[in-house]
Amino acid sequence: MRIKDIFWIVISILFVRVFIISSIIYSSAIKASMVNEVYGFENISIESLLFLDKFILLTFCVFLAVICLILRSIPITNLDYLKNLSFHLFVLMGFLALPDVIDLILGKPILPIVLFLNVIIPGMLFCAYKKGII
Repeated sequence: MRIKDIFWIVISILFVRVFIISSIIYSSAIKASMVNEVYGFENISIESLLFLDKFILLTFCVFLAVICLILRSIPITNLDYLKNLSFHLFVLMGFLALPDVIDLILGKPILPIVLFLNVIIPGMLFCAYKKGII
């Protein structure tokens, strides 16, 4: 498969993630529902909510940075460079997916759609690194 096609698929999945994260940032009802559903807390402290807001904003910024990096690399035609970039993005997105995978192994509550999106992106980037063509 072409590396650039994989990059466009990854960008579209990341846009879905950015949309989900932005809806969580701007809607306190969705945030409260998420905290209650995933962690089972009814009353959460203000400090915990501030920490959660900062974490969500950080994830939002990381996903936007990866989208910008991939968009900037679309015109490049050097196969070695694109494979190298795919590997580095695979490592970055793999580390972002690692906490959800660990929670799955330990049997802690997870959101299945988030786990699926977190695992599919590094898988596609690894496939681009190993078997990608221009």
